[in-house]
Amino acid sequence: MIRCELYSPRCDWRIHLFFSVNEYWVDEIMDCLFYLGLDGQRAKTAYENLSSGDVNCGLCYSNYDKHESVVVIGKASDASELFNSTMHEFKHLSSHMARACGLEETGEEIAYATGELAHDMWPLVKHLFCDCCRKKVYHERTHGDDSGYGVYGQVLTPYFE
Repeated sequence: MIRCELYSPRCDWRIHLFFSVNEYWVDEIMDCLFYLGLDGQRAKTAYENLSSGDVNCGLCYSNYDKHESVVVIGKASDASELFNSTMHEFKHLSSHMARACGLEETGEEIAYATGELAHDMWPLVKHLFCDCCRKKVYHERTHGDDSGYGVYGQVLTPYFE
């Protein structure tokens, strides 16, 4: 899993991003969701979804008053599904930010804010959007092989948990 904090100065918005998540991280993610005020049936549904082990899914929850969101992108069956899930959750995120900040959901300001977040996220997750790179990183992490495949791992090691 990759966990990072993103910030949008355009909207004064903080994002807790959990990327390439499996069910092992459910408690940590739920703690973050509870911190933002998720409760009741929505918390139960989030817990069930996160602990299911399903691939190609995610969630986005926002606290409009705090200007803060949790975005979870689950493990994916391949790079195109990961891209699909990421775009899907970032659409929710941009809608939440626009509504809370009084911006037009289809306007340029929110489009720039979302693009800047994607730009900031890219160095941390770019290797996951290429099936060949995903296999190389997986091989390195499971076999301790650093014979030329370590570029991504060296850059990202502090962000992996």
